[in-house]
Amino acid sequence: MGRESRPLLEFGSMSRRPGDAPGASPPGTMYWHEDVLVSLTMTPDYAAVTQAVDWGLDQGRRRFQIIVLSLFKAIFAEVYCADGDSDDAELVVQISNPIHLSPLRQDYCLSTHPRERPELKDGMDRQPEHGELIIRSNCTGTAKRLQSQFPVLAALVNFFEVAATRRSASRSEGIFPLELYDRILDLVDYDTWKAYTSVSTKIRSACLSKYRIDEDTRIVKGPFIRLQKHLEHPLLSFDFEDMKTGDILPAIQNPRLSSTKKLNWMPIVGSDRKMLMLDVVAQFEPVVDIPVEDDSPSSPVEDDSDGT
Repeated sequence: MGRESRPLLEFGSMSRRPGDAPGASPPGTMYWHEDVLVSLTMTPDYAAVTQAVDWGLDQGRRRFQIIVLSLFKAIFAEVYCADGDSDDAELVVQISNPIHLSPLRQDYCLSTHPRERPELKDGMDRQPEHGELIIRSNCTGTAKRLQSQFPVLAALVNFFEVAATRRSASRSEGIFPLELYDRILDLVDYDTWKAYTSVSTKIRSACLSKYRIDEDTRIVKGPFIRLQKHLEHPLLSFDFEDMKTGDILPAIQNPRLSSTKKLNWMPIVGSDRKMLMLDVVAQFEPVVDIPVEDDSPSSPVEDDSDGT
């Protein structure tokens, strides 16, 4: 999320520094991201997985996770040796089936190539598909609801979390009591906090229990659900802490807010040369006299599954 005051490029802009490649993303279609091999492809299939496995092995890895990703689907894979990491150990590759990334489907797209998708014609008035209606009306709600509508996004989060936990589990727990590290985390800046997430499993857990959003704000409790005023629509809610003052601020998601305020964030892409995604905004506003609701499966505030 955005946290620096220096000017940023808009994501997708065509500008670049002299001598640099355009864009802020890795130049190739395969790259390592937090020790997970990401492979971008038009067709996520087992041939794409095989290509990614070979690429990872050529990089000298014998144990790694893979995400093969397209605009609409993803495949998860794991590579490891059945009998240790010796050179003659049998290589095992576990592969998931292709999974839809979101409610959108490739065949919703009109095309100038009608053998593949419906033909695009001038003046065509196409009715929105079911998945498009979900995207338009149902990208809010409870954590359970969002996970059910975007299962692969939830799986992506879990996949990277497992990889990070495994990485931190191979490291020392440190020489000080965990309570001392927990106190140190209250004082460090964002970059140091980020580095601490990979120190050890216990310190990583302490970091994630007070998740940093930016230099000044962190999540200390949640997610909850609260009902949107007047409409009684369930929305995500968290308790944020202002790290400068120590004040705890309950806040609720506001999907229709269109102003720049303290509790609104936009994702940043890139490391050295950063780009801001202006059209992807996480928006929250302070909660006033709105109680936390039950989020159990039988809860009456759980909205229906078809977005109507």
